[in-house]
Parts: sequence; C-alpha cells; structure tokens
Amino acid sequence: MSNNDIGSVVIVDDLDTRKPIGIITERDIVRTIGMIQPHQLLVPIREHMSHPLITLSLNATVYDAIK
Repeated sequence: MSNNDIGSVVIVDDLDTRKPIGIITERDIVRTIGMIQPHQLLVPIREHMSHPLITLSLNATVYDAIK
C-alpha cells in the first residue's frame, strides 16, 4: 500500500476467480498496530480485513455510497 500510495487493498478468494471477499484499509492496519501486540502483524489478513464487502456499480453516485 505504501509503495503504491493507496489506502486500501481488495482481498480476493483466489487469484484465478478474483471474487472480492473483503478489504484491508489503512484504518484496519492502524487499529492492528494500536493493539500493541506485535504478533498481530503475523496473523492472516482475513482476521483483520473488513467484511462482508459491500459493492456498488460503476455508475453509483457518492450519495449511493453514503446510503
């Protein structure tokens, strides 16, 4: 995320189907680091990602996202 200057990464079930199942955000990472438990950095990402993932169409508006 840091190398690409992005604030989130979509987590997929596998790289072939690429079905989105969650998202890991800067906020999720800050919350993990805030636990002050270094072993949390080694826990699988599925334990820290936000899910279920809610999706919108390409034509959705900001108002749709707020709702």
